[in-house]
Amino acid sequence: MRERQSLERTQGSELCLLPSGGGARTLGPAGVDCFVYGRGGDCLAPGPVFAGCDLNDPTSCDEACAELEPALAADAARTFEASSFYQACENQLCQTVIELDGRCFPEQSYQSGRSYDCALGGEAILAAEREARQAPNHDTLPETRSPYVAGTDGFVQLVVVQSHVGAAASPLSFGVGAQFAEIAPGENARFGTIVDPLEGVDDCGVFQGGGAGVGTAITFHEAAEVSLLDAGTRWPLERSVASNELFTSYTLELDLERAPPRYGGRYGVHVEGGWFEEEFDSADGLRLPEALEVSTLSGAEHLPQDELALAWTGRGEEPLYLHLIVGRQWNGTFESVELECLMRDDGAFTLPAAVLQAMPAGFASVSVVRRQRDVVTSGAHSLVLEGAVYSSHRLALGPTCENAAALDACFAGAERVSAAYSECGLEAPLLGAQCPRFLATSCSACPEYFDCVAEGTRCTDEGFTTPGSCICPG
Repeated sequence: MRERQSLERTQGSELCLLPSGGGARTLGPAGVDCFVYGRGGDCLAPGPVFAGCDLNDPTSCDEACAELEPALAADAARTFEASSFYQACENQLCQTVIELDGRCFPEQSYQSGRSYDCALGGEAILAAEREARQAPNHDTLPETRSPYVAGTDGFVQLVVVQSHVGAAASPLSFGVGAQFAEIAPGENARFGTIVDPLEGVDDCGVFQGGGAGVGTAITFHEAAEVSLLDAGTRWPLERSVASNELFTSYTLELDLERAPPRYGGRYGVHVEGGWFEEEFDSADGLRLPEALEVSTLSGAEHLPQDELALAWTGRGEEPLYLHLIVGRQWNGTFESVELECLMRDDGAFTLPAAVLQAMPAGFASVSVVRRQRDVVTSGAHSLVLEGAVYSSHRLALGPTCENAAALDACFAGAERVSAAYSECGLEAPLLGAQCPRFLATSCSACPEYFDCVAEGTRCTDEGFTTPGSCICPG
């Protein structure tokens, strides 16, 4: 983790809501070369002139957003002389280079501001664009928690989840999932900006994702029988509804009365048939960790962006893992910035104020995970056998405001939302989960958002739908 003064210079992003049909555009984070490109590849919002937004002041970027609208309008009014410069097709896949006002743009590279000298020729331009896309200017964050481990034939995960919305706890979830595959060696990583590096155990890091990354090739396979062995009882897994000709997984939601979690206990795994010509059998290779309760978060409705002392129950061999993301709207999409911590599993850790201040204010989703992972070999196959206990929390992050009108609007629309769930044969979330009490003290909520959600949530011929475009004005 870097020193606090470095993080204080890290500025936030702003979602500009533009009138006259302009939609929404994002400015930030500070330091990016360009935030918005025009239709001809020109930069309309240069990064170097953007000082950033105050994460807790919703008006701090109004001026920057106001300057963006006329630039977009002028770009929309421009006309271009465009023609097809070059096209190459192979295996029914065609790549095109467009000449636009004397510059060449392959494969819509104008969206990223990249143009090429047409004198290079079409083939060389396509090659240069492939190289540019494979080696963008970004930080690379290696993926260290993926269950897809090269050299193994897949994984079986036994997972317990205790979810909370504010102080309200949902019923415990306990299930097992499995996937079997050939996993090629190679790098698994995400591209973006490392705002603050995660440097080992008892540290936190902040990462601004760019929405892209690299991954290894995975070829999925089937098995005829997959079972969890639970102290003499065999629980068969079923092929999941998500399976198709390219992807196969197996799942089972365990009955808590017939098969309660045996925290700190061992389970077995049996797989045979299909790809497993030689059966895999482990009598006790899957270990479920001890139970986990994060007492600091269990009753929390609202977290300030200040130093946070965490306390939890139980102990584990691996470091405890914390992941935090934030959405600006309740039950809306999450921002691309995320906070991760690795904590010695000894019952206590203090999150530095600096990393929480590097996150945007809004509605936080926090997951704390105790995991026990083993690679077990049986016959010709090796599988990752993993037990994990999750403590999941939804709450408000940032300053508080008097906002009873937002909670009232949520309550007013909850009946219509629940009716849409019922009409589609679905179980609606409890009222406390739909409309948690912290909405009344959140600076990020507004009545207009909940009016929009209630109006747009319905059961249709295509199934249950809820609007994704509801936002707070201003």
